[in-house]
Amino acid sequence: MGLQEKWDNMLGLVTGTNDPVTLKAVIEVQKEMSQLLQENQELRQEIHDLKNVQILRSEVKKIGNTYYKGEEGPFCTNCFDTKGILVHLILDPEVRVKVVVGRCPNCKTDKIETNVLNENWKKEIEDHQRYLSEFRKIFH
Repeated sequence: MGLQEKWDNMLGLVTGTNDPVTLKAVIEVQKEMSQLLQENQELRQEIHDLKNVQILRSEVKKIGNTYYKGEEGPFCTNCFDTKGILVHLILDPEVRVKVVVGRCPNCKTDKIETNVLNENWKKEIEDHQRYLSEFRKIFH
């Protein structure tokens, strides 16, 4: 017999009683039971959330200064380390460095170096290599 059935049986036994002590006791038990059920639900949700974070942590890998989940990413390390959430970085390929720099829209951390190769930098290197190649042809 579940808790609800037991409660219903008890209410059936005391229904119609005029004893104020019994009625007060039933009301107090009902309040406590309601609080326990609420606390139980909150704890179940917390356990569920912790299990989800644990599963997520097993699926995520840190590469450089960012996290990846399989091919997805880069994600903010600060948000994942502190809150267990994956937040895609906003990438800024205009910064002239080898890899793309990112900014987190959630925690506002910026200038996060990613392992994403900067296409602008790559193009600039290719241009320099072509220039050097032409230069060598002229002077050899």
